[in-house]
Amino acid sequence: MSAETRVDPEDGVAYTLDELLAYYKGKYNKGAVKTYWEDTCKLVKANGQAKAKAKAEGKANGKSEPKDRAKTAKAKDNGRPRRAAVVVDPYSSGKYLLIELKKRKVPIICVRSSLKLSQQFLRSHEANSLFFSEMLEFEEYDGVPALVGKLKTLPYEIVAVFGGSEPGVELADHIGNALNLATVNPLELLEARKDKAEMQ
Repeated sequence: MSAETRVDPEDGVAYTLDELLAYYKGKYNKGAVKTYWEDTCKLVKANGQAKAKAKAEGKANGKSEPKDRAKTAKAKDNGRPRRAAVVVDPYSSGKYLLIELKKRKVPIICVRSSLKLSQQFLRSHEANSLFFSEMLEFEEYDGVPALVGKLKTLPYEIVAVFGGSEPGVELADHIGNALNLATVNPLELLEARKDKAEMQ
């Protein structure tokens, strides 16, 4: 394993890959943690290694507790909820959207449109799970209104809804319209966005 340290943006603590794997053991699989460490955690420069190591050791010894995401969802200023984004079916190249949102410190609410998708998509979902603040299965709800009702109970202000891959485009558009977001794709043009013949 690499001896370099990187800062986990979730708690601001720097870890080696071994330490991060140990910290998230039992919560996420090794592949997901490695991807998160490589793509999201920020490399610590050499002159900050000792300080970062001491901070990580203090946390490992119980001096600092992991943050509860639901409790920390409220922004520090004026108690306003943090702005979050919904990403529907963040598969394949949708991973890069997750990476960009994470860099911007935007909480990600993942919605899966269906479990009846290819194993390649389902495997990538497991690997990407470390990016999600919340994860909802559309099939567990009685349509879009019920799903949107659940989204509104979360401690976030949802400001955007993205289709993370082709299977999620339609559901993402329906969710965005149901939430009355300022920037949404009109439903009457939904077929044109999915069908190149309709675009003509």
